[in-house]
Amino acid sequence: MRRREVPESAAAPAAASGGGCAVEGCDGSPQRSQPRSRVAEALPELALEGGRRVKLCREHYRAFRRASRETRRLDRMGG
Repeated sequence: MRRREVPESAAAPAAASGGGCAVEGCDGSPQRSQPRSRVAEALPELALEGGRRVKLCREHYRAFRRASRETRRLDRMGG
């Protein structure tokens, strides 16, 4: 099966609608979306833009995962 080529202009609408990383000063492409409250709790030093959910680039998502490791472990255990 042949794959369809996607023109670069098709990816532009996501970027035009503020589709970058939600951390101020970061222009990385977003990889994951997380609730603002969890990100602010794990990384209070970050200045976040956006609404209830924030999009994070790979670098900031990894920092979030490291910072929230213990909280996530306790959530899985039910306590």
